[in-house]
Amino acid sequence: PSANNYIFYTEEHPIDLASKPLESISWYQGNNGYWDMRVALRIDGAWYLSVNNYPQNTLMGAASSFSTAAEAKSLSMDIASWATLNSNLTQGTLTDLPTTGTLEAYGLVAISSNSAIRFDTFTITVVPEPTAAMAALGAGSALAMRRRRV
Repeated sequence: PSANNYIFYTEEHPIDLASKPLESISWYQGNNGYWDMRVALRIDGAWYLSVNNYPQNTLMGAASSFSTAAEAKSLSMDIASWATLNSNLTQGTLTDLPTTGTLEAYGLVAISSNSAIRFDTFTITVVPEPTAAMAALGAGSALAMRRRRV
């Protein structure tokens, strides 16, 4: 990696994208420099980098002020807003994000600064599965409509 490029990620909770499509990613950050912050995802061994940058709008000095001064960041999933991640942690070729496979790792890439990086509560939201109650409600509605037409 370049001297000032860093990746922070976890492999703790893999996600099967075919059964649980991604809806959004969110986190809190409170840096004391203007980092080029981007989301990184590893799907089936290949790394992807968000094209959008999530900079720190207000610089935060001390780590002790994180709980009150950190900025909420959010990325709504758009499969066309991604690029490959080069080995030096820079943006590669623009590409669509795969919609199937296993999301093996996820986190943030920080590029080009010499200041402290602080982030917390990295959250991935998946498209909710229909519950049994919703399926029963749908079936009940269909039967009620059928009875009315008879």
